[in-house]
Amino acid sequence: TAAWDGSTRDTSWYDAGKSSFSLTTPAQLAGLADLVNGGKDFSGVTIALGRDLDLAGKSWTPINNFAGTFDGGGHTIRGLYVHEKSAEKIGLFGTVKGGTVHSLRLQDADVYCDAGYDADFERLARTGSLAGSLEGGAVYDCWADGGTVRVNRVASCGQGDYVGGLVGQITGGTVYNCASSAAVSNGESISDAPNQKAGGIVGQAAGGSVENCYAAGAMNITNGQSPMVG
Repeated sequence: TAAWDGSTRDTSWYDAGKSSFSLTTPAQLAGLADLVNGGKDFSGVTIALGRDLDLAGKSWTPINNFAGTFDGGGHTIRGLYVHEKSAEKIGLFGTVKGGTVHSLRLQDADVYCDAGYDADFERLARTGSLAGSLEGGAVYDCWADGGTVRVNRVASCGQGDYVGGLVGQITGGTVYNCASSAAVSNGESISDAPNQKAGGIVGQAAGGSVENCYAAGAMNITNGQSPMVG
């Protein structure tokens, strides 16, 4: 299939009367982001990838509060590019909220949160290649193949940042049978930024569990109060 042009978003495949869909183009995947971010509830709905997709390094808007099932079918999404300023949760998915993502490979993702260039941004930045946050549900049989996941905190604030090769933070649910070779870094985080946490798979587990996973990517966490690396 052709690489994504960065602007085309196809929602013509969606039918509210159906409970399963197969996506075969990057534009259809971008259409899913528009539907979910526009308020469509995908609880009880299965989205399956029908082939490998190339996002071509074009700017991606994370899919937020996804509550359905995303079945990657063993396919690859390559060229994910998410560069956000003052965003709380970023990745292919911003938040998986009680949903499930499985059987998906991300290749050469470039995910970057400029968390602290806005001095007024005092919320946690949760950053991962697959998802910024898992809030119930499950992520399994997923793999981040290369790429980088980074967050910068260069303005003093009362919060910190969680950055993981696959998921930034989990507050519930399970991540299992996953792997990552993505490079993880908190970049230029300043010395008085608290709660800097980084992990090869998950940046911080505030609930839920991480099971049978491994990480092989480089990790670099600098400065910050009570920095933690896992």
